[in-house]
Amino acid sequence: MPKKIGYSSLADGAELSKSDFHFDVLGSIDECSAAIALAKSLHQEAGTRALLTEIQKDLSFIMGAVAGMQGGEAYFQERLTWIEGQIIGLKGVVVLPKAFILPGENSLEASLDLARTFARRAERALAKYAEAAAGFDQNALQYLNRVSTVLYLHELKSRNEGA
Repeated sequence: MPKKIGYSSLADGAELSKSDFHFDVLGSIDECSAAIALAKSLHQEAGTRALLTEIQKDLSFIMGAVAGMQGGEAYFQERLTWIEGQIIGLKGVVVLPKAFILPGENSLEASLDLARTFARRAERALAKYAEAAAGFDQNALQYLNRVSTVLYLHELKSRNEGA
């Protein structure tokens, strides 16, 4: 039987209209991952590239949870602890500004700032989803919140290093 036009299936087999809020959430998280890919492509430091790759993997896992895949609670708890550790480490090496900064001193900083704004949009979309989806793991939402913080701190680190 041919698929209906304007519909798509989730991992759990549910067939939904492309206008369903699931696809807004999935699209926002996918956009965030693509923006992180841009930042990663501009970054020369292997440790930062590896960290950004880990975040992209975690975003894929969050997308899986939204699409109906099961088994993420322990995963998100562990990943939330991991990313909070990354934040603590970064706060130890960056100088936090006393005022808002203007992004775009160079391509790398601009790409990190763009990725941060995509992460914030994805977080807002996921928050709406989590309110409507009973039992959605709040650790995944908290993790996405921390992604934008990590991206911001990496932007500051790049600025401090004169990247």
